[in-house]
Amino acid sequence: PFSYYFGTQNNSADNSITTISCAYGDKSSIVLPDSSQVWLNSGSKLTFRSNFKNGRKVSLEGEAFFSVSKDKNHPFRVKTTDVEIEVLGTKFNLKAYPDEKSVSTTLVEGSVNISSKYQSTLIKPDQKLVFDKESKTMTVQELTDTSPDTEWKDGRFVFRNESLAELKPKLERWYDVDIVFGDEQVKNRRFTGVLSRESILEAVSYFDLSNLVTCRIQGNKIIINSQNN
Repeated sequence: PFSYYFGTQNNSADNSITTISCAYGDKSSIVLPDSSQVWLNSGSKLTFRSNFKNGRKVSLEGEAFFSVSKDKNHPFRVKTTDVEIEVLGTKFNLKAYPDEKSVSTTLVEGSVNISSKYQSTLIKPDQKLVFDKESKTMTVQELTDTSPDTEWKDGRFVFRNESLAELKPKLERWYDVDIVFGDEQVKNRRFTGVLSRESILEAVSYFDLSNLVTCRIQGNKIIINSQNN
């Protein structure tokens, strides 16, 4: 993991575009010109003007956790391909990977307004808004635990009753590997757990020990089969 600290002492005339990219298997921590902090997850990209002279605006492709400095006179805006988020000062997670069917915003603190071309919704702490890219609809979920959506920034991959089909893209980004299913049945196996980023061997051992599936590593590929195959 690497931290990128954006200097606030730059010449005010400098308004060039800065892009921070985070490779698969990594995460990054960034301090923006207004002292807001952003954690970028694997396979993500954040773009912003090198000073916030024309407003606190950033663009995100992928997933990020934002801790936004309070400034009631200058809203903080995050733009993705499908939705735009507007806040004054808050903590929230935004997941907007281009290859996924939805965009989700999980709120930890403060309030967030999410808008698309079709509607706008305000959410409160411990709520998660999911924007479906196909139906263009927004759904708000009440959460009792936000950790599955936010713990990645602290190096922990938390999942609650998720199928391997759901876990596949997350594991591939988290460990920078390719996951191959040996049969259709294995995709529906569900798991709950916490994994660290350090070792793909830990993840393989975790799934192996469940007695539901068998895993084998082949180069940069993990092949998962149902236990009865």
